[in-house]
Amino acid sequence: MSEKVLKYCQCDKLKLVNSPPYIIDILPDICQHLNIIQIAYENKMHVLNDIEYFNIFSRNLVDKLNKLVDLFKQAGRRIYDESSDERARLTKYTLILSHMLSELKSMFPKDVYDAQSFRIAKQDAADFWRQTFKEKAIVSWDEFEKKLNNVHKISSKMEAVKLRRTVQLTESNYVSIFEFDIFTR
Repeated sequence: MSEKVLKYCQCDKLKLVNSPPYIIDILPDICQHLNIIQIAYENKMHVLNDIEYFNIFSRNLVDKLNKLVDLFKQAGRRIYDESSDERARLTKYTLILSHMLSELKSMFPKDVYDAQSFRIAKQDAADFWRQTFKEKAIVSWDEFEKKLNNVHKISSKMEAVKLRRTVQLTESNYVSIFEFDIFTR
């Protein structure tokens, strides 16, 4: 799937600017990092398959790649127009994939899952996460919103929607410790 998206993105008519984040660099980097992780777990794939974060990440990645393929198919020539809504969506997905790559690297330092070594920069935010979610590296949006509402009241549906858009960088219906750290900075 990533090869298909990469092929679409490499079209000369698209005239993508080679500056970060650059989807043509991000996609191979994600694939390379996933391959390295799989090699690290080669003889213990059951362990990798039992990591909730990895399963959610993988499903989200496939979802984003499918959405990108659909975007290219539905956009037609509009994708080449830098001021089009379709081009803005491509940029949005590029940013999401960039966040996903950074998150994957932070959750798998040295190619092995080690979310416990991830440190949230602000102490009060770190205390909230550890006291509320213990050792979890990722929680559902619903669980996160409910627990956050216990310490910081969300006053309206509009505030909840804005909060979700701000916190959920990867748009997965989950909040990772990585996303929470970025949000609290």
